[in-house]
Formats: sequence, C-alpha cells, structure tokens
Amino acid sequence: TSGRRSAEVNAILGAGFEKLEIILNDLATQTSIPTTQIIEGWHKSRGRVINGTNHWNLYSKYFTKHEGQERRRLGLPLDAPITPTIRGQLYVKFKEENSEMWQEILEIHDMIEMSDLPTQTVAQRAQMFNKIRKKLISL
Repeated sequence: TSGRRSAEVNAILGAGFEKLEIILNDLATQTSIPTTQIIEGWHKSRGRVINGTNHWNLYSKYFTKHEGQERRRLGLPLDAPITPTIRGQLYVKFKEENSEMWQEILEIHDMIEMSDLPTQTVAQRAQMFNKIRKKLISL
C-alpha cells in the first residue's frame, strides 16, 4: 500500500514497537550488548545487512595515507593539484582496480587506522584486532 498509514495501523505499529523495545532491552541486559548491535546482528542473521558505511569518506582517509599510490593510478605527478573532480576520478579508478574487494579494503583500512588511535585501551585494541582478523579470514 502507499500513502498515509491509517490511525489503526499506527496504533498496531506503536504497540508492536513497545513490545520490541521491551525485548531489545531484555536482550541488552542479559548479554551486555548495546541494542544497536543486537539489531545489527538480527539483520545480519536474517540476511538483511544494512550498510551505513560511507565509503567515499573512508576513501578520503585512505587517500590521505596513500596519496602517492593513488596518484599513480591516473599517472598524476606529485605536484598536480587534486581537485574534487580528480578525487572522484581516483575513487572510480580505485573501485575499478579493486573490483569486488574495494569496500573491504576501505573498511579494513579504517579499522586499522582506528585501532592505532592513542586513546584506545588494550581491551579495545584487542577487540579491534579480532574484528580485523575475522574480516580478513572471511575474505
């Protein structure tokens, strides 16, 4: 159906959302896992992965660390200015050259960069290491 939902449907949804909230809070309490991670895990377990990752932003970070390598993709000299148009062309070329793996490369690069932050505790670093390890093994 399209258009506005009826008051009856909104009431049914509202009651259902309240039940979901109770279940989520119970799961979070029992497992010590944040509700956002529980929802994410539920989606993944049902084959409904919701990817909120902005790969353009991840590429910008990647580009900063690997500028020389990225310039070589288009044969750009080191002193050539990087305009938004050129950055877009570099991004397209990065995706082409890394075909099916480009998203994973950017996500793993970001994880590695985050794990290197000085504010990370040993436990956080270990957790990030395990996330990276799992992601690499799944490739």
